[in-house]
Amino acid sequence: MSDKEKLRELAEITDLVFAMQSAEIQETTRQQALIESKLAKLSKASEDAQARFQSDVGLRFGGADVMWQAWLGQQRKSLNTELAAVLAEKERRLQKMKFAFGRKEVAAKMCAEAAAIKRSDERDP
Repeated sequence: MSDKEKLRELAEITDLVFAMQSAEIQETTRQQALIESKLAKLSKASEDAQARFQSDVGLRFGGADVMWQAWLGQQRKSLNTELAAVLAEKERRLQKMKFAFGRKEVAAKMCAEAAAIKRSDERDP
């Protein structure tokens, strides 16, 4: 196997690794968006419930508002914890993707330089 073929294979491998890292980032971003959507829905439900509690005195006296707020707090805490974990994972994956991108670029540059040298050698008898 020639050096040029080895470089081409190296470039293909680094491209694949970068594509894999990019796919992982997309999945993590999808998870982040899902959690953020759930948090937004929870905030909307909180606003709606607050208006209902203001208009229905029976719900307040029955303690439904307190139970709702406790449940709401637990849900927010859970979702925010999950979001923090996803964001930490996203940051870790971004670092890996940056490294993979660097390798991909170096391999591509090495292939281009090898091709340029070969062309130069072919022109010079």
